[in-house]
Amino acid sequence: MTTRGGSWTDLMSDETVVDALSLSMLLEDTVTPASGGRGSTKRSTNYTPQEDMQLCMSWETGQGILERIAEHFHANRTFHSDKNLNSLENRLDTIKKECGKFHACYEQDEPQASETKRPIGRKEAKQRLKTRGDAGPYKEAIEELILDKKEQKKLREEEKKLKEERWKEKRMIHHQKISLVKEKFMWEQEQRIMFCDVSTLNLDRKTYVLAMRAQNAAQKMAAFNSGFGSRFDGGFESSKGGDVNGASQ
Repeated sequence: MTTRGGSWTDLMSDETVVDALSLSMLLEDTVTPASGGRGSTKRSTNYTPQEDMQLCMSWETGQGILERIAEHFHANRTFHSDKNLNSLENRLDTIKKECGKFHACYEQDEPQASETKRPIGRKEAKQRLKTRGDAGPYKEAIEELILDKKEQKKLREEEKKLKEERWKEKRMIHHQKISLVKEKFMWEQEQRIMFCDVSTLNLDRKTYVLAMRAQNAAQKMAAFNSGFGSRFDGGFESSKGGDVNGASQ
């Protein structure tokens, strides 16, 4: 017979063998109503501790399985026993009843967690976490979680800053390209104006081209004079300063 759910073998563990044997001996003296005359009682059929243990190991839940319990009991016993189906059923009922009483007594004697120690309130738990006074098993995990969050925040800020720098760099390169294209276009237009053959143009276009040439020439001359004058003034000031220094010496 294979393993079954709800087996009474849990009661037969190494820690409870002595209790099971004692319970079995106590159950030998249990009285049950007789199947005969009214109100009369008789002692139940005597069961040995081995029979009780084998009966518990053969027990399983469900309906219509008393026959299988009896078959398993007699097939796996290592002792002599001639108990019939009705006897085994009555004995099982008695064992379950006494085990229920034992379990109830055990629950009453076992102290509850709420009786031994009062759980801390939410306010106290927050205060412990804030002051780092709680040295529980989760303290290190919480600290690591906080550090991870700080590192993640720092990485996000650095990534955001890097994206902004890349965007500014791309924007600057784009503006530089636009400026180069604009300068190239202006230079090409200037070259066309300065070196075109005016003899082939009508009067209006010829007048426009000559005016633009004069304007470009004036702008070039002004830029040249401005640059040359600044260099000349700088050199004159330096030479003048040298003369003054020499004269003072």
